[in-house]
Amino acid sequence: MKNDKLLDAFQDICRKEGSVCLVGPDSYSHFAELSDTEMETLLVDLTRANAPSINRMVFAESRTATDETLIAFMQRLLRLVFHGYVTINNDGNMGCFSPEGPPPTWEEKATLDRRIESALPLIPKAIIRAAKSPKRDNLAVSMNLLPLPKSPLK
Repeated sequence: MKNDKLLDAFQDICRKEGSVCLVGPDSYSHFAELSDTEMETLLVDLTRANAPSINRMVFAESRTATDETLIAFMQRLLRLVFHGYVTINNDGNMGCFSPEGPPPTWEEKATLDRRIESALPLIPKAIIRAAKSPKRDNLAVSMNLLPLPKSPLK
């Protein structure tokens, strides 16, 4: 991923707090094999967890956010989930983690890229679905769509 120094610092902070997420071939293939329905559910939960940021982008006075901006934002979130840096906690908020386990191989990264590209058309639908029903039901958590945190960041 880009910004390696920033991610290294992020990982150090999470690790010091005991906030780690187990990752590896099983979690990478699980993410890559999510159905479109499961991926949309994950996107809805990510949208709800990031509603303040998305609202600032959309409703800021400058209104600089475009559809492409929102899609790129959600695409970055999916990459962070895939790598084990973030997940949705049981309370519906996003948790930050230090991934623990082997990094994805080039093949796993290529599979991730294809899966995320195929999910891009789902993003606008997920944002609209989240806006219509802002209740945080945390379906992605209950459906086991996310990497398993070893311990949450406090």
